Amino acid sequence: MKSKRLQSFGFAGFLLCSSLGADALSFSKAYELALDNANGIRAAEYSAEAEKEKVNQEKAALYPQVNFSSFYKKSELEQNPTGNVIEQGLINYSVSLRQSVYNASAYSRIDAQESRSRHKETQTQLQKRELAQKLFASYLDLLKSHNKIDLLQAHVEYSRNRLKELEYKFDMSLANKMDLLEMKVEYDTTRIELQKERKLFEVYSLVFENFVGVKEYELPTMRSRESVMETIEQMRSKASAKESVDESLYVKQAQAAVEVSAHELENAKDGHMPTVNFDANYAIFDTDTPTIDAPFNSIKYVMLSVEVPIFSGWQTSSRIDSSRLMYKASLEELQNAQKETRVMYEEYMARLFASMETARMYGNAYESAELYIDAMEQGYANGLKSISDLNDAKNKLFEVRFKYAENIYELAHSYVGVCIVTNHFEDIALLDRLIEAN
Repeated sequence: MKSKRLQSFGFAGFLLCSSLGADALSFSKAYELALDNANGIRAAEYSAEAEKEKVNQEKAALYPQVNFSSFYKKSELEQNPTGNVIEQGLINYSVSLRQSVYNASAYSRIDAQESRSRHKETQTQLQKRELAQKLFASYLDLLKSHNKIDLLQAHVEYSRNRLKELEYKFDMSLANKMDLLEMKVEYDTTRIELQKERKLFEVYSLVFENFVGVKEYELPTMRSRESVMETIEQMRSKASAKESVDESLYVKQAQAAVEVSAHELENAKDGHMPTVNFDANYAIFDTDTPTIDAPFNSIKYVMLSVEVPIFSGWQTSSRIDSSRLMYKASLEELQNAQKETRVMYEEYMARLFASMETARMYGNAYESAELYIDAMEQGYANGLKSISDLNDAKNKLFEVRFKYAENIYELAHSYVGVCIVTNHFEDIALLDRLIEAN
Protein backbone atom coordinates (compact mmCIF):
# COMPACT_ATOMS: atom_id res chain seq x y z
CA MET A 1 0.00 0.00 0.00
CA LYS A 2 1.08 3.52 -0.62
CA SER A 3 2.17 5.45 2.42
CA LYS A 4 -0.12 8.03 3.95
CA ARG A 5 2.57 10.56 3.39
CA LEU A 6 2.43 10.13 -0.38
CA GLN A 7 -1.34 10.17 -0.39
CA SER A 8 -1.32 13.50 1.40
CA PHE A 9 0.35 15.12 -1.59
CA GLY A 10 -2.66 14.27 -3.78
CA PHE A 11 -2.23 13.19 -7.38
CA ALA A 12 -0.79 16.42 -8.73
CA GLY A 13 -0.17 18.18 -5.47
CA PHE A 14 -1.38 21.57 -6.49
CA LEU A 15 -4.32 22.18 -4.17
CA LEU A 16 -4.52 25.81 -3.02
CA CYS A 17 -6.14 26.46 0.34
CA SER A 18 -8.99 28.92 0.72
CA SER A 19 -9.99 30.44 4.01
CA LEU A 20 -13.59 30.43 2.81
CA GLY A 21 -13.56 26.73 2.00
CA ALA A 22 -14.97 27.41 -1.45
CA ASP A 23 -15.54 24.74 -4.08
CA ALA A 24 -12.66 23.95 -6.40
CA LEU A 25 -12.44 26.53 -9.18
CA SER A 26 -13.05 24.68 -12.43
CA PHE A 27 -12.02 26.21 -15.73
CA SER A 28 -15.66 26.88 -16.69
CA LYS A 29 -16.23 28.77 -13.46
CA ALA A 30 -12.96 30.67 -13.90
CA TYR A 31 -14.06 31.65 -17.41
CA GLU A 32 -17.37 32.98 -16.09
CA LEU A 33 -15.51 35.07 -13.52
CA ALA A 34 -13.09 36.32 -16.17
CA LEU A 35 -15.95 37.39 -18.46
CA ASP A 36 -17.58 39.31 -15.61
CA ASN A 37 -14.25 40.95 -14.78
CA ALA A 38 -13.15 41.77 -18.36
CA ASN A 39 -13.71 45.47 -19.06
CA GLY A 40 -12.50 45.02 -22.62
CA ILE A 41 -15.18 42.39 -23.29
CA ARG A 42 -17.93 44.60 -21.89
CA ALA A 43 -16.67 47.50 -24.00
CA ALA A 44 -16.79 45.27 -27.08
CA GLU A 45 -20.35 44.18 -26.24
CA TYR A 46 -21.45 47.81 -25.90
CA SER A 47 -19.81 48.60 -29.23
CA ALA A 48 -21.64 45.66 -30.84
CA GLU A 49 -24.95 46.94 -29.47
CA ALA A 50 -24.13 50.41 -30.82
CA GLU A 51 -23.56 48.92 -34.28
CA LYS A 52 -27.00 47.28 -34.11
CA GLU A 53 -28.57 50.62 -33.25
CA LYS A 54 -26.91 52.17 -36.28
CA VAL A 55 -28.95 49.78 -38.44
CA ASN A 56 -32.10 51.44 -37.09
CA GLN A 57 -30.58 54.83 -37.87
CA GLU A 58 -30.04 53.84 -41.50
CA LYS A 59 -33.55 52.37 -41.76
CA ALA A 60 -34.99 55.65 -40.51
CA ALA A 61 -34.28 57.18 -43.94
CA LEU A 62 -37.05 54.98 -45.38
CA TYR A 63 -39.72 56.25 -43.00
CA PRO A 64 -41.68 59.51 -43.34
CA GLN A 65 -39.86 62.58 -42.07
CA VAL A 66 -42.32 64.96 -40.41
CA ASN A 67 -41.20 68.37 -39.16
CA PHE A 68 -42.90 71.31 -37.53
CA SER A 69 -41.46 74.81 -37.74
CA SER A 70 -42.55 78.23 -36.62
CA PHE A 71 -41.18 81.75 -36.71
CA TYR A 72 -42.11 85.30 -35.80
CA LYS A 73 -40.81 88.20 -37.87
CA LYS A 74 -41.06 91.93 -37.11
CA SER A 75 -40.45 94.20 -40.13
CA GLU A 76 -40.44 97.85 -41.07
CA LEU A 77 -41.17 98.43 -44.77
CA GLU A 78 -40.57 101.83 -46.41
CA GLN A 79 -42.63 102.37 -49.54
CA ASN A 80 -41.12 103.82 -52.70
CA PRO A 81 -41.55 106.60 -53.77
CA THR A 82 -43.89 107.82 -51.02
CA GLY A 83 -41.56 106.96 -48.17
CA ASN A 84 -44.42 105.68 -46.04
CA VAL A 85 -43.26 103.23 -43.36
CA ILE A 86 -45.30 100.11 -42.69
CA GLU A 87 -44.65 98.05 -39.58
CA GLN A 88 -45.51 94.38 -39.91
CA GLY A 89 -45.61 91.46 -37.51
CA LEU A 90 -45.65 88.02 -39.14
CA ILE A 91 -46.16 84.66 -37.45
CA ASN A 92 -45.73 81.38 -39.38
CA TYR A 93 -46.68 77.80 -38.46
CA SER A 94 -45.60 75.10 -40.89
CA VAL A 95 -45.83 71.29 -41.02
CA SER A 96 -43.82 69.42 -43.66
CA LEU A 97 -43.72 65.79 -44.74
CA ARG A 98 -41.08 64.02 -46.81
CA GLN A 99 -41.31 60.37 -47.82
CA SER A 100 -38.61 58.61 -49.78
CA VAL A 101 -40.15 56.83 -52.75
CA TYR A 102 -36.96 55.44 -54.27
CA ASN A 103 -33.46 55.72 -52.82
CA ALA A 104 -31.08 52.91 -53.78
CA SER A 105 -28.28 54.39 -51.68
CA ALA A 106 -30.39 54.14 -48.51
CA TYR A 107 -31.04 50.42 -49.08
CA SER A 108 -27.37 49.64 -49.68
CA ARG A 109 -26.38 51.65 -46.58
CA ILE A 110 -28.75 49.50 -44.53
CA ASP A 111 -27.21 46.31 -45.94
CA ALA A 112 -23.70 47.61 -45.26
CA GLN A 113 -24.53 48.54 -41.67
CA GLU A 114 -26.13 45.15 -41.02
CA SER A 115 -22.91 43.54 -42.26
CA ARG A 116 -20.84 45.82 -40.03
CA SER A 117 -23.03 44.82 -37.09
CA ARG A 118 -22.47 41.12 -37.79
CA HIS A 119 -18.74 41.75 -38.17
CA LYS A 120 -18.60 43.50 -34.80
CA GLU A 121 -20.60 40.76 -33.12
CA THR A 122 -18.26 38.10 -34.52
CA GLN A 123 -15.29 40.16 -33.40
CA THR A 124 -16.72 40.32 -29.89
CA GLN A 125 -17.23 36.56 -29.79
CA LEU A 126 -13.67 36.10 -31.00
CA GLN A 127 -12.40 38.36 -28.20
CA LYS A 128 -14.22 36.13 -25.70
CA ARG A 129 -12.56 33.03 -27.15
CA GLU A 130 -9.16 34.69 -27.08
CA LEU A 131 -9.79 35.63 -23.46
CA ALA A 132 -10.54 31.96 -22.75
CA GLN A 133 -7.28 30.95 -24.38
CA LYS A 134 -5.25 33.47 -22.36
CA LEU A 135 -7.10 32.55 -19.18
CA PHE A 136 -6.49 28.85 -19.66
CA ALA A 137 -2.78 29.49 -20.29
CA SER A 138 -2.68 31.37 -16.99
CA TYR A 139 -4.71 28.62 -15.34
CA LEU A 140 -2.22 25.98 -16.49
CA ASP A 141 0.80 28.11 -15.55
CA LEU A 142 -0.56 28.22 -12.01
CA LEU A 143 -1.21 24.49 -11.85
CA LYS A 144 2.14 23.59 -13.40
CA SER A 145 4.04 25.93 -11.10
CA HIS A 146 2.46 24.49 -7.97
CA ASN A 147 3.09 21.01 -9.29
CA LYS A 148 6.75 21.90 -9.93
CA ILE A 149 7.03 23.27 -6.38
CA ASP A 150 5.85 19.87 -5.19
CA LEU A 151 8.51 18.16 -7.31
CA LEU A 152 11.27 20.49 -6.11
CA GLN A 153 10.23 20.00 -2.50
CA ALA A 154 10.59 16.26 -3.03
CA HIS A 155 14.02 16.85 -4.58
CA VAL A 156 15.06 19.02 -1.64
CA GLU A 157 13.97 16.35 0.80
CA TYR A 158 15.73 13.66 -1.19
CA SER A 159 18.98 15.62 -1.55
CA ARG A 160 18.89 16.65 2.13
CA ASN A 161 18.62 13.01 3.21
CA ARG A 162 21.35 11.98 0.77
CA LEU A 163 23.57 14.79 2.04
CA LYS A 164 23.08 13.69 5.66
CA GLU A 165 23.81 10.12 4.65
CA LEU A 166 27.01 11.11 2.83
CA GLU A 167 28.10 13.31 5.75
CA TYR A 168 27.68 10.37 8.09
CA LYS A 169 29.57 8.07 5.70
CA PHE A 170 32.28 10.71 5.21
CA ASP A 171 32.77 10.93 8.98
CA MET A 172 33.06 7.14 8.97
CA SER A 173 35.51 7.31 6.01
CA LEU A 174 33.00 5.41 3.87
CA ALA A 175 32.51 8.21 1.31
CA ASN A 176 34.89 10.63 -0.37
CA LYS A 177 34.75 14.40 -0.16
CA MET A 178 34.01 14.81 -3.87
CA ASP A 179 30.72 12.91 -3.59
CA LEU A 180 29.88 14.94 -0.50
CA LEU A 181 30.53 18.25 -2.23
CA GLU A 182 28.62 17.17 -5.31
CA MET A 183 25.57 16.35 -3.23
CA LYS A 184 25.87 19.63 -1.34
CA VAL A 185 25.88 21.50 -4.67
CA GLU A 186 22.82 19.56 -5.78
CA TYR A 187 21.05 20.30 -2.50
CA ASP A 188 21.82 24.04 -2.66
CA THR A 189 20.86 24.25 -6.35
CA THR A 190 17.53 22.55 -5.73
CA ARG A 191 16.77 24.92 -2.86
CA ILE A 192 17.51 27.90 -5.11
CA GLU A 193 15.25 26.50 -7.84
CA LEU A 194 12.52 25.92 -5.27
CA GLN A 195 12.76 29.51 -4.03
CA LYS A 196 12.70 30.80 -7.61
CA GLU A 197 9.65 28.71 -8.48
CA ARG A 198 7.80 29.98 -5.42
CA LYS A 199 8.41 33.54 -6.62
CA LEU A 200 7.16 32.58 -10.08
CA PHE A 201 4.09 31.04 -8.49
CA GLU A 202 3.32 34.37 -6.85
CA VAL A 203 3.57 36.05 -10.26
CA TYR A 204 1.32 33.44 -11.89
CA SER A 205 -1.17 33.88 -9.05
CA LEU A 206 -1.24 37.63 -9.59
CA VAL A 207 -1.84 37.23 -13.32
CA PHE A 208 -4.62 34.72 -12.73
CA GLU A 209 -6.26 36.90 -10.07
CA ASN A 210 -6.25 39.83 -12.51
CA PHE A 211 -8.20 37.64 -14.93
CA VAL A 212 -10.83 36.29 -12.54
CA GLY A 213 -11.04 39.29 -10.20
CA VAL A 214 -10.96 37.24 -6.98
CA LYS A 215 -8.14 36.46 -4.57
CA GLU A 216 -9.61 33.56 -2.62
CA TYR A 217 -10.14 30.39 -4.59
CA GLU A 218 -9.27 26.73 -4.58
CA LEU A 219 -7.73 25.06 -7.60
CA PRO A 220 -8.57 21.45 -8.38
CA THR A 221 -6.40 18.38 -8.44
CA MET A 222 -6.21 15.98 -11.34
CA ARG A 223 -8.56 13.06 -11.42
CA SER A 224 -7.57 9.41 -11.29
CA ARG A 225 -5.84 7.98 -14.35
CA GLU A 226 -8.85 5.87 -15.26
CA SER A 227 -11.13 8.91 -15.43
CA VAL A 228 -8.47 10.90 -17.28
CA MET A 229 -8.14 8.21 -19.95
CA GLU A 230 -11.91 8.07 -20.42
CA THR A 231 -12.04 11.83 -20.85
CA ILE A 232 -9.11 11.73 -23.28
CA GLU A 233 -10.96 9.25 -25.45
CA GLN A 234 -13.98 11.56 -25.51
CA MET A 235 -11.68 14.43 -26.49
CA ARG A 236 -10.24 12.32 -29.28
CA SER A 237 -13.73 11.54 -30.59
CA LYS A 238 -14.95 15.13 -30.48
CA ALA A 239 -11.75 16.60 -31.93
CA SER A 240 -11.77 14.09 -34.81
CA ALA A 241 -15.31 15.17 -35.75
CA LYS A 242 -14.21 18.82 -36.16
CA GLU A 243 -12.48 18.55 -39.53
CA SER A 244 -14.01 21.72 -41.01
CA VAL A 245 -12.73 25.17 -40.10
CA ASP A 246 -15.42 27.04 -42.05
CA GLU A 247 -17.28 27.74 -38.80
CA SER A 248 -14.18 29.27 -37.23
CA LEU A 249 -14.73 32.76 -35.87
CA TYR A 250 -11.53 33.84 -37.63
CA VAL A 251 -13.10 32.82 -40.96
CA LYS A 252 -16.52 34.20 -40.06
CA GLN A 253 -14.97 37.55 -39.16
CA ALA A 254 -13.22 37.67 -42.54
CA GLN A 255 -16.46 36.66 -44.31
CA ALA A 256 -18.32 39.47 -42.54
CA ALA A 257 -15.63 41.91 -43.69
CA VAL A 258 -16.18 40.72 -47.28
CA GLU A 259 -19.91 41.36 -46.93
CA VAL A 260 -19.26 44.86 -45.61
CA SER A 261 -16.96 45.63 -48.54
CA ALA A 262 -19.46 44.22 -51.04
CA HIS A 263 -22.29 46.40 -49.71
CA GLU A 264 -20.06 49.46 -49.58
CA LEU A 265 -19.18 48.85 -53.23
CA GLU A 266 -22.88 48.59 -54.01
CA ASN A 267 -23.53 51.80 -52.11
CA ALA A 268 -20.81 53.58 -54.09
CA LYS A 269 -22.43 52.44 -57.36
CA ASP A 270 -25.81 53.69 -56.13
CA GLY A 271 -24.34 57.18 -56.25
CA HIS A 272 -25.20 57.13 -59.97
CA MET A 273 -28.84 56.22 -59.31
CA PRO A 274 -31.68 58.76 -59.19
CA THR A 275 -33.70 59.45 -56.05
CA VAL A 276 -37.45 60.04 -55.90
CA ASN A 277 -39.11 61.84 -52.97
CA PHE A 278 -42.63 62.85 -52.08
CA ASP A 279 -43.03 66.18 -50.22
CA ALA A 280 -46.06 67.84 -48.65
CA ASN A 281 -46.27 71.11 -46.76
CA TYR A 282 -48.94 73.09 -44.97
CA ALA A 283 -48.15 76.61 -43.67
CA ILE A 284 -50.32 79.17 -41.86
CA PHE A 285 -49.45 82.89 -41.80
CA ASP A 286 -50.78 85.32 -39.26
CA THR A 287 -50.04 89.03 -39.87
CA ASP A 288 -51.57 92.29 -38.78
CA THR A 289 -50.45 94.07 -41.96
CA PRO A 290 -50.60 92.02 -45.19
CA THR A 291 -47.99 93.03 -47.76
CA ILE A 292 -46.95 91.86 -51.17
CA ASP A 293 -44.27 89.58 -49.71
CA ALA A 294 -46.75 87.99 -47.29
CA PRO A 295 -50.14 88.12 -48.98
CA PHE A 296 -51.45 84.64 -48.05
CA ASN A 297 -53.23 83.30 -45.02
CA SER A 298 -52.07 79.71 -45.71
CA ILE A 299 -50.14 77.66 -48.25
CA LYS A 300 -50.62 73.99 -49.06
CA TYR A 301 -48.68 71.96 -51.60
CA VAL A 302 -47.66 68.41 -52.53
CA MET A 303 -44.69 67.62 -54.72
CA LEU A 304 -43.03 64.61 -56.31
CA SER A 305 -39.37 65.33 -56.99
CA VAL A 306 -36.82 63.39 -58.99
CA GLU A 307 -33.10 64.03 -58.65
CA VAL A 308 -30.74 62.55 -61.23
CA PRO A 309 -26.98 62.88 -60.59
CA ILE A 310 -25.15 64.01 -63.73
CA PHE A 311 -21.68 65.14 -62.71
CA SER A 312 -19.97 65.35 -59.32
CA GLY A 313 -16.36 65.89 -60.28
CA TRP A 314 -15.76 62.13 -60.64
CA GLN A 315 -16.27 61.73 -56.89
CA THR A 316 -18.72 58.85 -57.34
CA SER A 317 -16.46 57.07 -59.82
CA SER A 318 -13.53 57.42 -57.43
CA ARG A 319 -15.64 55.99 -54.58
CA ILE A 320 -16.53 53.00 -56.77
CA ASP A 321 -12.87 52.33 -57.64
CA SER A 322 -11.82 52.67 -54.00
CA SER A 323 -14.61 50.38 -52.78
CA ARG A 324 -13.79 47.80 -55.44
CA LEU A 325 -10.17 47.69 -54.29
CA MET A 326 -11.27 47.31 -50.66
CA TYR A 327 -13.56 44.46 -51.73
CA LYS A 328 -10.65 42.69 -53.44
CA ALA A 329 -8.53 43.25 -50.33
CA SER A 330 -11.21 41.70 -48.12
CA LEU A 331 -11.33 38.62 -50.40
CA GLU A 332 -7.59 38.21 -49.99
CA GLU A 333 -7.97 38.57 -46.22
CA LEU A 334 -10.63 35.85 -46.27
CA GLN A 335 -8.36 33.44 -48.12
CA ASN A 336 -5.54 34.26 -45.73
CA ALA A 337 -7.81 33.65 -42.71
CA GLN A 338 -8.87 30.28 -44.14
CA LYS A 339 -5.25 29.25 -44.68
CA GLU A 340 -4.05 30.41 -41.27
CA THR A 341 -6.99 28.77 -39.55
CA ARG A 342 -6.28 25.51 -41.31
CA VAL A 343 -2.63 25.68 -40.21
CA MET A 344 -3.66 26.39 -36.61
CA TYR A 345 -6.12 23.51 -36.74
CA GLU A 346 -3.53 21.06 -38.05
CA GLU A 347 -0.98 22.19 -35.47
CA TYR A 348 -3.40 21.90 -32.56
CA MET A 349 -4.59 18.49 -33.75
CA ALA A 350 -1.04 17.20 -34.13
CA ARG A 351 -0.14 18.38 -30.63
CA LEU A 352 -3.39 16.97 -29.25
CA PHE A 353 -2.93 13.47 -30.64
CA ALA A 354 0.76 13.43 -29.69
CA SER A 355 -0.16 14.41 -26.13
CA MET A 356 -2.84 11.73 -26.02
CA GLU A 357 -0.37 9.01 -26.92
CA THR A 358 2.28 10.16 -24.47
CA ALA A 359 -0.35 10.63 -21.75
CA ARG A 360 -1.15 6.95 -21.96
CA MET A 361 2.54 6.01 -21.77
CA TYR A 362 3.21 8.37 -18.87
CA GLY A 363 0.13 7.01 -17.15
CA ASN A 364 1.52 3.50 -17.38
CA ALA A 365 4.92 4.75 -16.20
CA TYR A 366 3.30 6.44 -13.23
CA GLU A 367 1.46 3.26 -12.33
CA SER A 368 4.73 1.32 -12.51
CA ALA A 369 6.43 3.94 -10.32
CA GLU A 370 3.69 3.53 -7.71
CA LEU A 371 4.14 -0.25 -7.72
CA TYR A 372 7.88 0.23 -7.46
CA ILE A 373 7.63 2.46 -4.43
CA ASP A 374 5.21 0.05 -2.76
CA ALA A 375 7.79 -2.67 -3.21
CA MET A 376 10.53 -0.41 -1.88
CA GLU A 377 8.45 0.44 1.20
CA GLN A 378 7.90 -3.22 1.92
CA GLY A 379 11.61 -3.89 1.42
CA TYR A 380 12.52 -1.03 3.74
CA ALA A 381 10.02 -2.23 6.36
CA ASN A 382 11.64 -5.68 6.25
CA GLY A 383 15.18 -4.27 6.40
CA LEU A 384 15.99 -5.25 2.82
CA LYS A 385 16.27 -1.69 1.49
CA SER A 386 17.89 1.43 2.91
CA ILE A 387 16.23 4.81 3.50
CA SER A 388 18.35 6.09 0.64
CA ASP A 389 16.81 3.53 -1.72
CA LEU A 390 13.34 4.48 -0.53
CA ASN A 391 13.99 8.22 -0.98
CA ASP A 392 15.36 7.60 -4.44
CA ALA A 393 12.18 5.69 -5.36
CA LYS A 394 10.03 8.52 -4.04
CA ASN A 395 12.04 11.01 -6.04
CA LYS A 396 11.49 9.00 -9.22
CA LEU A 397 7.78 8.83 -8.48
CA PHE A 398 7.54 12.60 -8.22
CA GLU A 399 9.48 13.04 -11.47
CA VAL A 400 7.18 10.68 -13.37
CA ARG A 401 4.10 12.31 -11.84
CA PHE A 402 5.35 15.76 -12.81
CA LYS A 403 5.99 14.70 -16.43
CA TYR A 404 2.60 13.02 -16.60
CA ALA A 405 0.84 16.13 -15.31
CA GLU A 406 2.84 18.35 -17.72
CA ASN A 407 1.70 16.17 -20.61
CA ILE A 408 -1.92 16.37 -19.50
CA TYR A 409 -1.63 20.16 -19.42
CA GLU A 410 -0.23 20.21 -22.95
CA LEU A 411 -3.11 17.98 -24.04
CA ALA A 412 -5.64 20.30 -22.44
CA HIS A 413 -4.05 23.40 -24.00
CA SER A 414 -4.19 21.81 -27.47
CA TYR A 415 -7.81 20.79 -26.97
CA VAL A 416 -8.74 24.37 -26.05
CA GLY A 417 -7.10 25.50 -29.29
CA VAL A 418 -9.08 22.96 -31.34
CA CYS A 419 -12.38 24.03 -29.74
CA ILE A 420 -11.66 27.70 -30.39
CA VAL A 421 -10.37 27.37 -33.94
CA THR A 422 -13.37 25.22 -34.97
CA ASN A 423 -15.89 27.34 -33.00
CA HIS A 424 -17.13 24.42 -30.92
CA PHE A 425 -16.54 26.10 -27.61
CA GLU A 426 -19.37 24.23 -25.91
CA ASP A 427 -17.11 21.15 -25.84
CA ILE A 428 -14.71 22.98 -23.54
CA ALA A 429 -16.65 21.53 -20.58
CA LEU A 430 -14.65 18.31 -20.97
CA LEU A 431 -11.74 20.13 -19.36
CA ASP A 432 -13.66 20.25 -16.10
CA ARG A 433 -13.80 16.48 -16.21
CA LEU A 434 -10.10 16.24 -16.98
CA ILE A 435 -8.97 18.45 -14.11
CA GLU A 436 -11.31 18.57 -11.14
CA ALA A 437 -11.41 17.97 -7.42
CA ASN A 438 -11.25 14.35 -6.36
